[in-house]
Amino acid sequence: MGVNSPIRTFIVMIIGCILASFFFATSVSAQNFCSANCGETSTSCTSVNQVYCTQHQAWVMFYCNAYSEPGCVDGERLVNVADPDCIISPAPCVQEICCTYCVPGDCGTAAPTASPTPGATATPGPSPTPGPTSGGVPPPSGTPAPSCTEGGPYISAWSVCSGSPAKHSRTVGYDCYTGYIETVDCTGAIQAKAVQVSAADTSCAAVAASTNGITGTSHAFTPGSASQPTAQVQSGNNYVSFFPVVGGSYTIASTALSDYTLARACWSRALNAPLSGEALSSTLSVPTDGDTLTWRLGYTFSGPWVQTGGGGNVYGAGAVTSPVSALAVPRLFSVDGSGGTPGLVTYGTSYDFDSNPLLTGETYVSSANWLANDAYTNINYYDFFYRKLGGMTIENATDAVGAAIDKGAMTKPATGTYYLKGPVTTSSIGWVMGATEKTIIIINESTPGAGDAGLTIGGPITITAGGFVAFIVNGNITVASSVGGLYTLDTPTVEGVYVTSPTGTLATSLGAIGKERLVGQGIFVAGSFLLQRDLVSVVANTTTAAELFLYNPRLLISMPDSMKDVPITWEEVAP
Repeated sequence: MGVNSPIRTFIVMIIGCILASFFFATSVSAQNFCSANCGETSTSCTSVNQVYCTQHQAWVMFYCNAYSEPGCVDGERLVNVADPDCIISPAPCVQEICCTYCVPGDCGTAAPTASPTPGATATPGPSPTPGPTSGGVPPPSGTPAPSCTEGGPYISAWSVCSGSPAKHSRTVGYDCYTGYIETVDCTGAIQAKAVQVSAADTSCAAVAASTNGITGTSHAFTPGSASQPTAQVQSGNNYVSFFPVVGGSYTIASTALSDYTLARACWSRALNAPLSGEALSSTLSVPTDGDTLTWRLGYTFSGPWVQTGGGGNVYGAGAVTSPVSALAVPRLFSVDGSGGTPGLVTYGTSYDFDSNPLLTGETYVSSANWLANDAYTNINYYDFFYRKLGGMTIENATDAVGAAIDKGAMTKPATGTYYLKGPVTTSSIGWVMGATEKTIIIINESTPGAGDAGLTIGGPITITAGGFVAFIVNGNITVASSVGGLYTLDTPTVEGVYVTSPTGTLATSLGAIGKERLVGQGIFVAGSFLLQRDLVSVVANTTTAAELFLYNPRLLISMPDSMKDVPITWEEVAP
């Protein structure tokens, strides 16, 4: 061990000088600003930043594989100084290479007394296209002080980001050169999405929990924002992203379909306090750089809507209103019947078929736009049919075959005409009227004038072709929330003739899950309609009517003779 160690050390030193001589045999000295002599390696140096040519007192940018400086033409420029990984060998620490002769002691190379004949060197390659200095630090300017040993750059920490557009700066200093201030933009990312929420709860918590993204929403920023990146259009429940964007103040300008109304604008930030808030305006990457700003915009739909079809006429003594969604296909209040034509829509005071409050949507009435203003004589249909069908005063306790009638869960009675005192609720198991079954039920509320429910439809009521059922009610008719179907279906769940007194209301109730949509087929006459179905839970108000009333002219043929000679025009009535 005592013999081998000095020999090993000597060999290393010889190799070091040989390598140094290979690279610096052209009388080019190298100095480093770490803690090593010319050509030696220092482990405290991690990168090579700049090259300086003292002959011309100008900085030369360092690039992989080559460097050059115009004017440094005395044969002392080096080519292929670094390997492809930008590592100078054998001294990774070398930061400055000078276009001067080495002096004695620099790896043992002596300066010549006359103009030297350059030793064998590699043929200089083409100068590379200048690129940015490592770390983004540009070279300093000015003339170095005489006999100054250069050191630097000395870089301070970035200042906080401020302003709009937001910027921050840092100081770069040198031992022999004037320092300077480097200023750059602060940047970050912005993401945004629009979701539908219920009008009953528009809190930021509800907005955050909603997964009902509004496809087609365009997200952009006002001209006063720090920048105006290209607008992004949302798809489904996905965020749109803007990255990178300059920091500063932003005001989001999102546009959803006209059927939606912005109810809440909630934002959050990943880094900068406060971390959340409610507004269309906020800041990005101030005072801390590299933040992410997220907007969640909660919209409410202008409301569910009703549609009619089958070619039946519609009449409203007051206003006929249904804001047909812009995404409905077809976008019509009254859809054509099987004969290819719609019904006539008649209103007493006003109409509105457009969700835009500035428009009334007369072109959305029907394919033919049949719309009329007329006042019908107010007829008490309950009283008319009550008298027409016999003016009964004794309540039916049993049906035509002697079966007891349970008014709390009334099952389908045998064919016949019945008089009952309300309230009456049909069975939840539903009725299916056979092809030969014809039933009329007259219901008088238990306390006339009190407004309690005369009839509650507790289950589906459907009719086989040829069958018939009618409910003539002095009071209200209410469809239970459990009666309905999926919003994707047009299958009727309530069929027949339904008539209230002039003060009675036909109410549809808010549908249960899976029973959201109500499709009625037949003839519906009421003093007023309270249509409460809503497809917000299944995000379908934009495309589908929550209630659909279809006219069924076959009932005019299958109804009992006692109702056929009524001197009125049978029509489907909706609000």
